[in-house]
Amino acid sequence: MRRFLYAFLILTTLTLCQNAANAAGTLANSRKDGLRTYSIERTLRLDDDEIDIGTAALALSREWGTRKLVNSYRREIDDIAEDILDLMEDAHVPADERAIPVINKHLFKTLKIKAVPTADDPEDLFLHSVIEKKRGYCLSLSVLYMAVAERIGMPVYGVVVPGHFFVRYDDGRTRINIETTSGGATATDGHYREKFKVPEDENTIYLRNLSNVETLGCFFNNLGNSYLNVGEVENAQWALENAVSIAPDLAEGHTNLGNIYLEKGWPGHAMEQYRIALDILPTDARTYINYGHALVADSYDNRAIELYNTALEIDPSSTAALQGLASTYYKKGMVSTAIEKLQAASAINPDSADIHSQLGEFYRQDNKLNSALFHYRKAVRLDNEHFKSVLGLGMTWLDANDLNNALSELRKAAAIKPDSVDAHMALGLVFARLGRTQDEAAAYRKVLGIDPSNVSAWASLGNAYMKTEQYPRAAESYRSALEIHPQNANIIYNLGVTYSKLEDHESAADCYLDSLRIDPELAEAHFNLAVSFYRLANYEQAIAHALNAKELGYNIPEDFVKNMRSRVNQ
Repeated sequence: MRRFLYAFLILTTLTLCQNAANAAGTLANSRKDGLRTYSIERTLRLDDDEIDIGTAALALSREWGTRKLVNSYRREIDDIAEDILDLMEDAHVPADERAIPVINKHLFKTLKIKAVPTADDPEDLFLHSVIEKKRGYCLSLSVLYMAVAERIGMPVYGVVVPGHFFVRYDDGRTRINIETTSGGATATDGHYREKFKVPEDENTIYLRNLSNVETLGCFFNNLGNSYLNVGEVENAQWALENAVSIAPDLAEGHTNLGNIYLEKGWPGHAMEQYRIALDILPTDARTYINYGHALVADSYDNRAIELYNTALEIDPSSTAALQGLASTYYKKGMVSTAIEKLQAASAINPDSADIHSQLGEFYRQDNKLNSALFHYRKAVRLDNEHFKSVLGLGMTWLDANDLNNALSELRKAAAIKPDSVDAHMALGLVFARLGRTQDEAAAYRKVLGIDPSNVSAWASLGNAYMKTEQYPRAAESYRSALEIHPQNANIIYNLGVTYSKLEDHESAADCYLDSLRIDPELAEAHFNLAVSFYRLANYEQAIAHALNAKELGYNIPEDFVKNMRSRVNQ
């Protein structure tokens, strides 16, 4: 009898312990291996059903940079799920489709989580930001919804359509699309198919339930774009190469990876990615446009024009396609056609600073300075920190030799973008024309602080030192330029002039000879070589090069050759 009672007491104790665990809110995802995997590389090696989507998304947040540890954010997701479970228990709602209104009310009403209209802030694309700021974009909001659902034990999947992401409840019998950017509203597949131009091929990644790995592929795609937005091209490439590796049917991943390759100057690799993207999603106007950009970069201008026109057939309101056409026609010398395309783009979007800036540039290059000023000014009125337009204004005033206005605008451009080589080089030109040689030299030194391999800046700095008779520093600047570009005849010639000023006629003669080997018709080099040979008492060579200079149109003093011949006769 005692033995039976003892066994009964043990069983009762075990049962009470189990009930206590349930009361403490054991979550449905508690046994997943992914809860203990904080490296995204290790996560991708897990079986798909072992991935904890919340933990994995937070691991990607950590790659981007977060203020708190993954566990801290994950605890907040757990708290949200436990609060919802309490609400479900109070309302006697099971973990099926009937729980969706409870989840929606808690996330979007009680917690006031909301959607941002545009992804201007890269932070809004990440799960940790949704937890902290209670706002996010379609993917980050959807991942939070999925993370909560997997803790409750509900079958909720990510779903991607071109340019958008939402979630779907699907238990095999009931299927409900949930729009996280609209407070959990529902929409039909037909709505998404029509609005987002989903391809009709049902074998694509679009509009079907995604695996956890495929959802992470979408997340890698967004991570790559975020890195690109802050100028971290290598990290962007890493993220997007992961995206196309784990979600190879996601056209956007291939398009964005192509954009990275194009940014890095690899048009061939870019075109390969664009072709893959278009095989998956042949109705994406943006990919045709980017493919066109790659073709232009590889000098396939006519083919690029075809692709820009294809983009316009898909989306007649695409100003990007019109701008691509304009740039290509301008490159081909068809200026009036280029301007017509930009005017058409401006009619579609009259408030685009980019379009007016491009018009300003075309007019400036065509020497129609008043028209250039008009469009640059309009662009600046639309966006007073539009760098290209402020710089363009400065360059146009410089072309018009209005140095005060040029100086004012170029200083503004340098303030907007302090690391702009173009702005500081242009300031150097203005200071040169104003006779402010010290400021000119300072501008070129600023350029070299940004880009130490800038040949033009080294050569221009040498010219500035020559004006102030700082010949050793001038020679040093020219030599630095020639280390980068040893076959530049003009810089070699300038170095020769510097040696002449230093009375080092042997070195000067060597430089002039080197410059003439590259450019035999450099008349000034022939004349200065004649002078150097004269100083070195090599009168026959001096006469020969003086005559060469004269044949090339150089104005030689009348008595110069006569004096040298008299030396020979002596």
